[in-house]
Amino acid sequence: MSPLSSVTTFESTRLWGRPDDRRRHWRRFVGGFAAFVLALLLVVLVGKRFPGARGLVGLVYDAVLPAVLFYAPPVVSAASAYSDGGVFASLAVGVVPGALFSVVLALMRIATGQSTGEAPLWALALAFVGVGVAGAVAGYGAGRGLSRLADRRST
Repeated sequence: MSPLSSVTTFESTRLWGRPDDRRRHWRRFVGGFAAFVLALLLVVLVGKRFPGARGLVGLVYDAVLPAVLFYAPPVVSAASAYSDGGVFASLAVGVVPGALFSVVLALMRIATGQSTGEAPLWALALAFVGVGVAGAVAGYGAGRGLSRLADRRST
């Protein structure tokens, strides 16, 4: 094996993750996180239609949803990086909340014909994606650092 091919393999592993576990990793971290965010958004949208569910919807809308949209991407990204996921999976984790929030708001606007607020949707999308990606990059760095520290302690 030439030194160049080992560097290429190392770079590919850092970008995409371990080759033997790539699909399962993306499904678990990116897909699982996307499903969780989408479920929370749907709970808020559907729950607002039922007067009896206002307590649960208020809790999800006021406490859980902001935490998932803003604070969860670094944590999920760190867990992904710690389990040998690549930087692209971490970036996808950062994009998921902002993208899903924007898609749900756009579909709601199309379905109801009502405006979703004063701020343009593209500005909200860029802001949420920017915050998510910044957190995911920080989470990736923390996860890789913890992984390297754990590897050093085990040897």
